[in-house]
Formats: sequence, structure tokens, C-alpha cells
Amino acid sequence: MPDTAKLNESFTCEVIFKNTLCIALENCKLCVEGLGIFPMTTFDQGDIYPGQTSMSKIACTAWRLGEKKIVVKLNSTQVKGITEEKFITITECKRAMCYE
Repeated sequence: MPDTAKLNESFTCEVIFKNTLCIALENCKLCVEGLGIFPMTTFDQGDIYPGQTSMSKIACTAWRLGEKKIVVKLNSTQVKGITEEKFITITECKRAMCYE
């Protein structure tokens, strides 16, 4: 995920989760939210087995300036509330550079 992005320009957030436990995590749901960037979205990840990696790419377009927080939460039948946060700074796009 980038540290900065421009207002009203699209960018991609990639969420990667690796199951480091010795048990399978069943019925995994990945909830991602970024206020001013994208609405809360839930991704069905299915079962994630020990050592397996799950990846989701999210297309984003920020519509508010400033420092924004993206929150990712993974829940499964076995474990709930695995949470990670990342801050991204949204800056204004200079008119001459917006359309290059």
C-alpha cells in the first residue's frame, strides 16, 4: 500500500495475510475500511490452511484530503479480530499534473 496518494486518483491497496498457526482457519472473512477512501467491504477468503497466504487487491479512490487510516480485520471460525492498521496521506492533485 502506498504511503501517499492523490485526491480523486485511483490507487491499489494489497492486503496479504499468512496463516502462521498450526491449524486451518475456516470461513475467513476479511473486512477492510478506509474512511474517505472506500466504504467498508468484506471479502470471503474461505479456508486458510497452515502456511497458506491469502491476498486481496482493493481499488481505491480517495475523496478526502489528509491522513487517513485503513483498517483490516480478519475473522474466522477459530480466531476473531486479527487487526492491522495503516495510515496513508492524501494530498491535493496539482491541476497541470492531474491529467498527464
